Amino acid sequence: MHSTNALAEQYPNNNNVKAKIRQQLQVLRDAGILTFLSPGHYEIVG
Repeated sequence: MHSTNALAEQYPNNNNVKAKIRQQLQVLRDAGILTFLSPGHYEIVG
């Protein structure tokens, strides 16, 4: 994925970029900001 590569370059000491993105998507989903559509696909609510 292009975006994960860019983040990995920006934060070279973070070995868990994909896990962090996944975690933040779950936080936004749980807060009602995003809706889970299917694996890897989310929609902004509102």
